[in-house]
Amino acid sequence: MRQILGLGRRLESDQPKPLHMADILQDCLSLVRPGLPSTIGISIKAHTERDVVMADPVQVHQMVMNLCTNAAWAMRGTGGTLEFGISEQEIGPRGDPNFPAAEPGSYVLLRVRDSGQGILPEHLERIFDPFFSTKTDGSGTGLGLAVVQNIVGQLRGAIRVLSEPGRGANFEILLPRSEACAPPLGDDSRLQPPQPLENAGRVLVVDDEQDILDACSLGLSSFGYEVTCCRSGEEALAVFRRDPKRFDAVLSDTTMPGLAGPDLVRELLKLQPHLPVILTTGHSAMVSRERAWRLGVLEYLVKPFRMDVLATALDRLLKGVRQSRTTEAMQ
Repeated sequence: MRQILGLGRRLESDQPKPLHMADILQDCLSLVRPGLPSTIGISIKAHTERDVVMADPVQVHQMVMNLCTNAAWAMRGTGGTLEFGISEQEIGPRGDPNFPAAEPGSYVLLRVRDSGQGILPEHLERIFDPFFSTKTDGSGTGLGLAVVQNIVGQLRGAIRVLSEPGRGANFEILLPRSEACAPPLGDDSRLQPPQPLENAGRVLVVDDEQDILDACSLGLSSFGYEVTCCRSGEEALAVFRRDPKRFDAVLSDTTMPGLAGPDLVRELLKLQPHLPVILTTGHSAMVSRERAWRLGVLEYLVKPFRMDVLATALDRLLKGVRQSRTTEAMQ
């Protein structure tokens, strides 16, 4: 439910700035690629250098990550190709029937195409509805595409999808093109490509939304972490009890049905008092940072967060724990 509430407000992140879509796309894919099966190939075709948009880089990152996760699921088992295209598009005074919501003007067109199972015609009109999902096994909520549509709307863009069963899906996203000068490569506004972290270890990730678990699994794996995912506090506690020394750290959502994050943390710390724990939440007011610390939580992140921020926080925590153990061993 917290993501549904988040659909109505602007995501809390950086201020909009001029960005080359090709640059941020490359950055996103550098995070995604290591976590994708080797059976999925990636291709990028950029047909313009005038691809500057005025946007929040965190929002664009989240948009692309959700589309990649969705495409990867569509090609699970069989493999395939994930294609990206960037081009310019002008919409005249009469508008464009393909994008009826787009105002006249200059746009950057981002295409994201997969060769997966495709979407049934009766599902096409509902894929952006929150909680509608084609994942009939219950492994997803459908919130990923709803978030994508929300971000596109906030950026005054437009989106459409073309698909046929067995012939993959093609998402086309229009974002207003900017004449501003985007910063050069290497600027701090770029997302940093993943590097295997010194203290990468085994992480238990707990969230009741499969889309978030998928994104964390892909992202953290690209930094060298071994990730185990659980969709409830009860499941996570049962997994942890079987082998309390199996995990080096835990990342848990705060609000979940049944055993909520704070209650899960209390039980885990009874088994491993020095366990590094990170709590996440979609609402900054749900748990204060001070209350999180009283619980024994060492880090507290408000969604949405960048995957490199999460990986760095884990690296910092694990480094601190290992340094403490080394100091204790020397005394």
